[in-house]
Amino acid sequence: MEFGYLSHVIVVFERLGYKVVKGEERNDIKFDVLWSHEYPFSRKELQPYLKQLKPYQKLNHIPGSGYYTSKVSLATADISEGIPKAFEIPRRKKEFLNYAKANPDLMWVKKNNEHRGIRIRKVDELDLNEESSFVQQFIANPLLIDGRKFDIGIYTVITSVLPLRVYVYEGDALLRFCSQDYQPFDAENVEKYVVGDNYTPVWEMPSLKKYYVDQQMTFRQTLNAYLRSIGRDPDIIWDSMKEIIAEVNFQIAANMSPNLSSGHFTQNRLLYEQVLVNLLSLVGIATHLHGQTFEMSL
Repeated sequence: MEFGYLSHVIVVFERLGYKVVKGEERNDIKFDVLWSHEYPFSRKELQPYLKQLKPYQKLNHIPGSGYYTSKVSLATADISEGIPKAFEIPRRKKEFLNYAKANPDLMWVKKNNEHRGIRIRKVDELDLNEESSFVQQFIANPLLIDGRKFDIGIYTVITSVLPLRVYVYEGDALLRFCSQDYQPFDAENVEKYVVGDNYTPVWEMPSLKKYYVDQQMTFRQTLNAYLRSIGRDPDIIWDSMKEIIAEVNFQIAANMSPNLSSGHFTQNRLLYEQVLVNLLSLVGIATHLHGQTFEMSL
């Protein structure tokens, strides 16, 4: 168990009667659960604990889970619909340039796994040689609430790889708004179209305050109530998200392993409980919806 990030996890384990110790204290420590905030399989200091796991010992990560937590892998997974066109850079640089030339009216943003430095750029201004990054189409006509662009974070749990079993938590979601109005649009002002650390919370949005504050609804209930009030069906969003999650997991399942190494560990030695916060961020929802389809941006 690591300290610093997971105080709530530590509290739960202590209430269940577990003794929590630092993982780096010594290599021969006996444990029931190893809980790492970061991906453990690439960390040298954790290798002594991972090489000889016993059947009763549990780990909170799945080998290969980086394929579904990496924004690059998710955005460039070639999902059939729902996610704007994206190209992994620099591997698909030539393909992107050809596509951009054929679609000159599209706007593009360049992103990386840290989700930092996002800004609309002209094609000739993009750094197309940076590793672990991708270029994605910018949704120029998003659904706005009180003139603000917003994103949605959902919570997903993968409980099994073989067979693949994924659950989406429907009790609530994360809802965040840009700090400035979207219009008049200015590509140089990222506060208008990127949800940053200084985002506007739900309770400060005039149209949502009556639901979230006065009626004490959850984030998800608040969004649902607002969409219904303007004649929109919120189930379209949630159903689209679940379909995208299913397709993403089917595509990346081959990269995830139920075993820590070939033939050395049985399936029940892993604790398949990694909660994915913001697997899909709803950075833009097109205002002119085609049938039941929402376009989403990671």
